Amino acid sequence: MLADKPDSASLVANTTENTNCSDLMWVNLTCQASDANPPVESYQLLKNGEILVTSNNGTWIRKVSEAGKYVYSCRALHILGNITSSDDVVVTFNGGSNCK
Repeated sequence: MLADKPDSASLVANTTENTNCSDLMWVNLTCQASDANPPVESYQLLKNGEILVTSNNGTWIRKVSEAGKYVYSCRALHILGNITSSDDVVVTFNGGSNCK
């Protein structure tokens, strides 16, 4: 089988809103790449275009405590070429403003 880089990457996010108005939200992010030979070496998580962290398995749990809009994407790192996710994940956190 010939060496081949991944054709695509995607980022999936699941958020957990705070239930006790503690000005906190958790975001579970998973980066997935299409099949590659050899396999993808590692993954980078980007927030607002800046590299946050690198992971071997493409999974992160992020704590959001400041109100704002955050744009996440991921990059699959491969020896034959890197590929960035095609669709961004936008997370908006209003902080404790909805708490009464």
